Amino acid sequence: MKSITRRDITDLAQDPGSACVSIYIPTHQKGKEVLQRQDRILLKNEVSKVEKGLVGRGFSGREADQILNPIKEKLDDVDFWHYQNKGLAIFLSKEFTKIYNLPIDVKPRHYVSSDFYLIPLLPLAGREDKFFVLGLSLGEVKLFEGNGQEIEEIYVKDLVPQQLEEVVGFDYREKFLGVHSGSGKQARGTFHGHGHWQSDQKDEILAFFRAVNKGVNSKIHDPKDPLILVCVDYLFPIYKKANTYKNLFEDHVSITPGQLNSTEIHNRAWELIGGHFDKEKNDKKELFRQFHDTERTSVDLNEIIPAAMSGKVDTLFLDRDAQVWGIYDPGAGKVNIQENHRVSNTSLTNLAAVLVFKNGGNVFLQDRSDLPADFADVNALYRY
Repeated sequence: MKSITRRDITDLAQDPGSACVSIYIPTHQKGKEVLQRQDRILLKNEVSKVEKGLVGRGFSGREADQILNPIKEKLDDVDFWHYQNKGLAIFLSKEFTKIYNLPIDVKPRHYVSSDFYLIPLLPLAGREDKFFVLGLSLGEVKLFEGNGQEIEEIYVKDLVPQQLEEVVGFDYREKFLGVHSGSGKQARGTFHGHGHWQSDQKDEILAFFRAVNKGVNSKIHDPKDPLILVCVDYLFPIYKKANTYKNLFEDHVSITPGQLNSTEIHNRAWELIGGHFDKEKNDKKELFRQFHDTERTSVDLNEIIPAAMSGKVDTLFLDRDAQVWGIYDPGAGKVNIQENHRVSNTSLTNLAAVLVFKNGGNVFLQDRSDLPADFADVNALYRY
């Protein structure tokens, strides 16, 4: 899982020129859709529509082909279609081509304008449901990065000790552990009667966990993302004592991690963490309702876009299907809303969302009925 990063969004949000092409299509990993090459056909249709849009913006057929050729070459690339996920996002301009496999479903969409259409990516970049899982035993340590859809192991063996003995010495097994006579990972670090440990045993484990904690912290750079432990019960309080990560989740998945595959780890972790992510969103909704009809909130894009430009917007709730077209003049701070998409205008909803994201605010894509003020396309909660 190559995550969409904040840097990806920032790079795409720069002004790359007069023609920015964004294409989104749903894709499939298996099934009749793959056998019948339906994803390829869908992309080919979107590319044809984009070509007409570029010509409509004044580009010659040759110039349009120059922009689109990198993705046209993918249409008959068998290897390209064998490695798809749930969705595909493509960004083209004269200067570069960027292609992302997405872990989320997307609707077919093409967009030709002076900027890229990034709204579908925002929940993925520093996404609000991102979390980490630390699979912890005395014989093996694994770190995973996950979200609501999937999970992937992160390589940490260069930074994190894998066995307790690597930290406390290989004579520890004979000194303190009663180990089953079996061999391999299942036998390593298995206690008999761990309820009667001596303090020196706990100190050895604590030293191991402190080394693990140091390596984990060097891999996780955003303390906003929760870290969930998967471990047997008696290890959890010891790791909590060693932990310095600011967002260690208050509960853990109680099982030896080696007993679960990655899908099972994801399912068990999401059962634990899923409600946590809804809390922040619901808290922001409650604040919006509390300050509705005051200077702390707005549902007017004429006000919201200049506020987003200055970093004033804390949270933006956006109807995921809404589209408002128009022009924003940053010099004058004026918004001109127009009825339809034209060669000269842009998506104002996309502009607002990207500005809020770039300035560190929250962007929540919602069904219309879930917006705090569902009579408007966009709801903004201000920082001040």
